[in-house]
Amino acid sequence: MLPLFYGLGVFRANLAFTFEKDDNKWKWNKRGAFSQMEWGYLFALYASERDELNPGWAAELNTSVKMDMERALLFIDQNRELIFSSQPFVPKTNE
Repeated sequence: MLPLFYGLGVFRANLAFTFEKDDNKWKWNKRGAFSQMEWGYLFALYASERDELNPGWAAELNTSVKMDMERALLFIDQNRELIFSSQPFVPKTNE
Protein backbone atom coordinates (compact mmCIF):
# COMPACT_ATOMS: atom_id res chain seq x y z
CA MET A 1 0.00 0.00 0.00
CA LEU A 2 2.98 2.26 0.39
CA PRO A 3 3.15 3.06 -3.36
CA LEU A 4 -0.44 4.32 -3.16
CA PHE A 5 0.37 6.84 -0.43
CA TYR A 6 3.53 8.01 -2.16
CA GLY A 7 1.76 8.62 -5.47
CA LEU A 8 2.98 5.54 -7.32
CA GLY A 9 -0.11 3.39 -6.81
CA VAL A 10 -1.43 4.04 -10.30
CA PHE A 11 1.63 2.39 -11.83
CA ARG A 12 1.46 -0.65 -9.54
CA ALA A 13 -2.30 -1.03 -9.99
CA ASN A 14 -2.11 -0.83 -13.78
CA LEU A 15 0.43 -3.68 -13.75
CA ALA A 16 -1.46 -5.87 -11.28
CA PHE A 17 -3.09 -7.93 -14.02
CA THR A 18 -1.95 -8.17 -17.63
CA PHE A 19 -2.89 -10.17 -20.71
CA GLU A 20 -0.29 -11.30 -23.21
CA LYS A 21 -0.50 -13.12 -26.52
CA ASP A 22 2.09 -15.82 -27.09
CA ASP A 23 2.10 -18.15 -30.13
CA ASN A 24 -1.63 -18.03 -30.90
CA LYS A 25 -2.72 -18.24 -27.28
CA TRP A 26 -3.56 -15.70 -24.62
CA LYS A 27 -2.21 -15.83 -21.12
CA TRP A 28 -2.55 -13.62 -18.07
CA ASN A 29 -0.19 -12.59 -15.31
CA LYS A 30 -0.93 -11.40 -11.80
CA ARG A 31 1.83 -9.24 -10.41
CA GLY A 32 2.26 -7.98 -6.90
CA ALA A 33 0.50 -8.62 -3.63
CA PHE A 34 -2.87 -7.11 -4.63
CA SER A 35 -5.31 -8.05 -7.37
CA GLN A 36 -6.86 -5.39 -9.57
CA MET A 37 -10.05 -5.57 -7.48
CA GLU A 38 -8.08 -5.03 -4.28
CA TRP A 39 -6.29 -2.06 -5.85
CA GLY A 40 -9.68 -0.63 -6.82
CA TYR A 41 -10.89 -0.93 -3.23
CA LEU A 42 -7.69 0.64 -1.87
CA PHE A 43 -8.05 3.58 -4.25
CA ALA A 44 -11.69 3.96 -3.21
CA LEU A 45 -10.75 4.05 0.48
CA TYR A 46 -8.00 6.57 -0.29
CA ALA A 47 -10.33 8.80 -2.32
CA SER A 48 -13.09 8.52 0.27
CA GLU A 49 -10.80 9.57 3.11
CA ARG A 50 -9.71 12.58 1.06
CA ASP A 51 -13.35 13.44 0.15
CA GLU A 52 -12.60 13.01 -3.54
CA LEU A 53 -15.72 11.65 -5.20
CA ASN A 54 -14.32 11.99 -8.72
CA PRO A 55 -10.53 12.27 -8.40
CA GLY A 56 -8.61 13.51 -11.43
CA TRP A 57 -5.93 10.89 -10.98
CA ALA A 58 -8.50 8.12 -11.56
CA ALA A 59 -8.32 8.84 -15.31
CA GLU A 60 -4.82 7.34 -15.26
CA LEU A 61 -6.05 3.96 -13.98
CA ASN A 62 -6.70 1.18 -16.45
CA THR A 63 -10.35 0.44 -17.15
CA SER A 64 -10.66 -2.59 -14.88
CA VAL A 65 -9.12 -0.97 -11.81
CA LYS A 66 -11.11 2.23 -12.40
CA MET A 67 -14.39 0.28 -12.60
CA ASP A 68 -13.53 -1.60 -9.41
CA MET A 69 -12.72 1.70 -7.71
CA GLU A 70 -16.04 3.24 -8.80
CA ARG A 71 -17.97 0.20 -7.50
CA ALA A 72 -16.08 0.34 -4.22
CA LEU A 73 -16.77 4.08 -3.87
CA LEU A 74 -20.50 3.37 -4.17
CA PHE A 75 -20.24 0.59 -1.60
CA ILE A 76 -18.28 2.79 0.79
CA ASP A 77 -20.76 5.64 0.38
CA GLN A 78 -23.68 3.32 1.18
CA ASN A 79 -21.92 1.59 4.10
CA ARG A 80 -19.80 4.32 5.64
CA GLU A 81 -20.95 3.59 9.19
CA LEU A 82 -19.80 -0.04 8.88
CA ILE A 83 -16.48 0.62 7.21
CA PHE A 84 -15.27 3.52 9.32
CA SER A 85 -16.73 2.36 12.63
CA SER A 86 -14.53 1.85 15.66
CA GLN A 87 -16.49 -1.34 16.41
CA PRO A 88 -15.43 -4.58 14.67
CA PHE A 89 -17.77 -5.83 11.97
CA VAL A 90 -19.50 -9.07 12.96
CA PRO A 91 -21.68 -10.67 10.29
CA LYS A 92 -25.21 -11.62 11.34
CA THR A 93 -25.98 -15.31 11.54
CA ASN A 94 -29.31 -16.97 10.78
CA GLU A 95 -29.87 -18.72 14.10
